Amino acid sequence: MIVDIRPPTPQVDLDPFITNTCNNTLYPSICSQTLSTFQHNVHHNNRATLRHALQHTIQKTINRVTKSRTNIIASLNFDNIQENMWINNCVELLHLTGYELQESVKQLNPIDKDPSSYDTMKNILGAAMTNKKTCIQGFFHLKLDLHMNSRVGLYMQKTLTPIMQMICNGLGIINYLESEGQLAYSCPGLDDSF
Repeated sequence: MIVDIRPPTPQVDLDPFITNTCNNTLYPSICSQTLSTFQHNVHHNNRATLRHALQHTIQKTINRVTKSRTNIIASLNFDNIQENMWINNCVELLHLTGYELQESVKQLNPIDKDPSSYDTMKNILGAAMTNKKTCIQGFFHLKLDLHMNSRVGLYMQKTLTPIMQMICNGLGIINYLESEGQLAYSCPGLDDSF
């Protein structure tokens, strides 16, 4: 049994803007953690600040994707050929996800102006989320096909689910921007598949 000896994450009092923004996502605690380092200018209007928060969220997600990809490459090498193939597929999907997230951030330039439509961003973020789901489902199906307990699959699910949740929160912030504060979205594909 592995025991986590890291100290608990300190509870941070978040300002009302971050609290309100995160309450309008499907994963408020992950959103709060993501935006806890967000420095915003109180002189910006709410929409501009939301765009900055969205940019910050996507950038933090890019950082997490990059770190996860590096960790997977460094730590996973198994004798099982099928697992190694899925690992390589997932690494490629993580690379593609990083690219898609970077493309979505470009849609926010210039940052002080709303894009003509957030549809392109939503499509790109949806594609990035699908990459993660494809990876997790691949290990799930591999486990079923081989009648095995795939600890690699569990590791991948544990690694990739927070990324999917962060992307989903980015979609939530977009919907919050579009609806001017009304929560009306869902994030399909996030279920316990493993």
